Amino acid sequence: MRALAGLGLLAAVSFAWGQAPPPPSAPLPPETLPSERPLPAPQFRKPAPEILELPPLPPPETGRVPFTPRVAVRKFRISGNTAVSDAELAKIAAPYENRPITSTDLEELRRQLTLYYVNHGYVNSGAVIPDQTISDGVVEIRIVEGRLTAIDVEGTQHFRKRYFSDRIALYAGPPLNLVNLQEGLQILLRDPLVSGINAELAPGTRPGEAVLRARVAEAPRYDLGVTLDNKLSPSLGKEALALFGEARNLVGYGDVLSGSFGLADGIPYDVKLRYRTPLNARDTAAAVYYEKAKSKVVEDPFSELDITSTVETIGAQVSHPVYRRANDQLSLAAAIEKRESQTTLLGEPFSFSPGVENGKAVVSVLRLVQDFLHRGRDQVLAARSTFSFGLNAFGSTVHSDEPDSRYRTWLGQVQFVQRLAERGDQLHVRFNFQLTNDSLLPLEQFSVGGLDSVRGFRTNQLVRDEGYTASLEYRRPLFANPSGWRNLQAALFVDRGWAKNKAEPNPSPSGLTGVGAGLVWSPSPRYFAEMYVAEGLTKVPQPPSRTLQDHGIYFRFGVFPLRPG
Repeated sequence: MRALAGLGLLAAVSFAWGQAPPPPSAPLPPETLPSERPLPAPQFRKPAPEILELPPLPPPETGRVPFTPRVAVRKFRISGNTAVSDAELAKIAAPYENRPITSTDLEELRRQLTLYYVNHGYVNSGAVIPDQTISDGVVEIRIVEGRLTAIDVEGTQHFRKRYFSDRIALYAGPPLNLVNLQEGLQILLRDPLVSGINAELAPGTRPGEAVLRARVAEAPRYDLGVTLDNKLSPSLGKEALALFGEARNLVGYGDVLSGSFGLADGIPYDVKLRYRTPLNARDTAAAVYYEKAKSKVVEDPFSELDITSTVETIGAQVSHPVYRRANDQLSLAAAIEKRESQTTLLGEPFSFSPGVENGKAVVSVLRLVQDFLHRGRDQVLAARSTFSFGLNAFGSTVHSDEPDSRYRTWLGQVQFVQRLAERGDQLHVRFNFQLTNDSLLPLEQFSVGGLDSVRGFRTNQLVRDEGYTASLEYRRPLFANPSGWRNLQAALFVDRGWAKNKAEPNPSPSGLTGVGAGLVWSPSPRYFAEMYVAEGLTKVPQPPSRTLQDHGIYFRFGVFPLRPG
């Protein structure tokens, strides 16, 4: 009976909304849909750490060769080289073959071979002419390729020294190459747990040996933050407050425990917990995470229906960077998740969407993720591809003719930032899309509309099986030297989005377009503020009472007091 009464009330409030359809399901908390979880904010490349070479490394000693003033040399037999090919060394030696040479010529050849190594980054490698008796015009030359015999790490407080020495050793050969070593240090500097690295390369106890002394500066061990924004669905409240916390290096090997707690008028709690730890020096990592949120529709006239939703997610992930350079990284990850939602109407379980059984839906999913990041001095490209395979496992929802846990989706996310001038003008491009082979349960659908999607419309204005969003934003500093409190940027943007269901119904509109302007202020890593005003160019049904989002106004503020100023 209460369900029948609820259906009657749904029809009544639908008419009160101007005959627009009521929400297709209980609105979900922020970042519940996979498409709502944004990529990390892009950052330009940090300057490469310098490796000081004090004092310079001595070349390997030269042996003694019994040379007459001039001797006929037919060929040179070069051995010991692994970093440089035989063909390259043969080219250097060729001008000295098949002719008489002096001891001065021989020393010059040895110097050229050594210089070739040094110029290619092998700073403590070189050629040695061993003691020998020349026979049949053949002269032996041995290449001594340098190596790093010790890595001394200083400055650690919470890290174990092996965390750095094991990672540096991956780029230290043998043979030791200064270019590769510097690239390894720059990759290490990209770690958010590291704020700085200084390195000094010194000679070892023997020729061809070297010692690296690295002094590291750790990032703050703890991070706290609070944000206030109006990006959540207005059905759940006008503003949302979120508290963030992070503890790093609990065991000294780069592990991170993070969590957040969000709340709003219609969200009594939104809890997220995550623990991630590296498994080896190549940064293969494992993570486990848990999320639970409860929400209630508080917007009139639907507030009378007592619509609630509880969403719970538990998952585990393994990731590995398969390609890493100073400016580029490609990582692969596999995650297994179980997600469960429960919706109620007037205190009773109620299904708002096809495939949901008695208000409950369970999705078990395997996700295969590919992450690519390029960071240059003037441009950043971040891209993520996620293939999701729904499973019939762990008590998941299964039907023969309705949406269930057996599905496949491909979610793509791209962000590109280009610095256009020395003044600091920037172009921001964002593009997200989702494709699927089947109708989806609400937990896996694609959202269009809102601050991080298409501005000028409500968050979750469209929630359907597949679609795309695109954004083009131009930012220009308002001051000639944008630093500190003067780091204020004006923004102009255009957003576009489109979504549809794999099966009927597909209500109009299916596409949204918005344009607008905004201000972005980030005086230091401790503070940021954003405010945008947008105009939606697509006509959509309007609610009886309008919020800031319905007027095209969006804001987001954040404070992180423990970050370096």
